[in-house]
Amino acid sequence: MERDLRPAIADAPWASVLDEQRFTMKSARMGGVDNLYIDPVHVFSYNNLYAKDVQ
Repeated sequence: MERDLRPAIADAPWASVLDEQRFTMKSARMGGVDNLYIDPVHVFSYNNLYAKDVQ
């Protein structure tokens, strides 16, 4: 049965079923270059981030 369906599936239009949304949150007390907060998935250097209210 699967073998019979393969040609029909191969010719079918493809549509993504995943609508991924990524959110990055930054508080007002966090400092650092703004482009560090763009992509929450890729790891960035935590050495370049700091808290503004810490002495």
